[in-house]
Amino acid sequence: MSEYPSRLVEIIYHKSGVKLSTAERIAKAIEKAGYLPVELVQQQIASMEVRIADMKAGRLTYCAYCGEEFPIDADGTPEAVSNHIHNCPKHPRITK
Repeated sequence: MSEYPSRLVEIIYHKSGVKLSTAERIAKAIEKAGYLPVELVQQQIASMEVRIADMKAGRLTYCAYCGEEFPIDADGTPEAVSNHIHNCPKHPRITK
């Protein structure tokens, strides 16, 4: 367990050289202003790394038109993509 209340406080404290209490106040102001806490950004990065690994390993594909993702399996993928194309409001409609 870290001696700092958050990773953001630790970064501010070490990078800026201010007192710990000042680093805590700066971190609170940053979070109050609506910036994402470092921990949340790290979670989002970890989630994206998993998605990238899935795509590189061939476990995911995506719609080239709107970006929706689909797991790749032998049975459901073609049907899922077809249903998506017909039902996605972002796709242009094909009329005959």
